Amino acid sequence: MKKSKLLAAEIIDKFEDLLEKYNITIPSDDRSGDEAESRFYGTEYFNMQDEVEEMILNFVDNKNKVSGELGIKRVVILRKLSNQTYERNTKGFILQDEGKITTFIQKLLLEGKEENYIIKQLIEIIH
Repeated sequence: MKKSKLLAAEIIDKFEDLLEKYNITIPSDDRSGDEAESRFYGTEYFNMQDEVEEMILNFVDNKNKVSGELGIKRVVILRKLSNQTYERNTKGFILQDEGKITTFIQKLLLEGKEENYIIKQLIEIIH
């Protein structure tokens, strides 16, 4: 079973615990009246599981798209920064702590800052 399907089932199980706590049973045409039937059962359970899984997959997909776009913008900014710094300093620009710089760039990108603003901020930090 896919991880996303398992996660969806775990989320629904938590919801089912709440239904149990308040003695609520979701109606279903699939029920036979057996006391062992869970609070969330049959077609209704599986339809909800599919919907929750779809939400999880959309969330992951959107997160990956944003991360990919930020990664591309980060590379562009680092190249521009490197070029501008090289023009100011004949030794060029050496990324001694690229992790911190990357985090800083991504934070500013998420805040909606423009590339030129970010480059200006980084140049001030470096020099």
